[in-house]
Amino acid sequence: MIKPNKLLVLLNDLEKQGNFDELYQTLDLYQDNQKLSSTVNYFRGHLVFDAINEEKDLEKAYEYFNNAYALDKEPHAAYYLSKKAEGENDINLANDLLFISASSDFPPALNDLGVLYLTGRGYFKQNIEVAVELITRSADYGYPYAQINFANYYILNTDDE
Repeated sequence: MIKPNKLLVLLNDLEKQGNFDELYQTLDLYQDNQKLSSTVNYFRGHLVFDAINEEKDLEKAYEYFNNAYALDKEPHAAYYLSKKAEGENDINLANDLLFISASSDFPPALNDLGVLYLTGRGYFKQNIEVAVELITRSADYGYPYAQINFANYYILNTDDE
């Protein structure tokens, strides 16, 4: 039996290859599997949210993310739900979901949490050490926004001597 993290790697690989027929067949195959349906729901939400081989439909995407999170507190779905909560000014929920997502080392969540610590925004007390560690971990995973944030921080905080 395939594990959720292995399924996620497989689905990401199929997406990168542009092999959408096999990707959708794989999603359909595991949709009703109790241990994998949260991963499947997250990935379907990702495809719709990011308009990958589908039309963008935020309502449908958030339905998938809610299902994924409700089934198994799926951490990738938690990230997208944190963005929705932030947009609705539910900052406590947004931060709780962001922490859940970052605790699974999801690069976008690590980066966003690092930026919150870097800026001291909201109820986050500025902590440069924690911020740099989180952004660096995200950048090490290859997340481009974290790489940009890390470079900007480095440029702004080094002497030209």
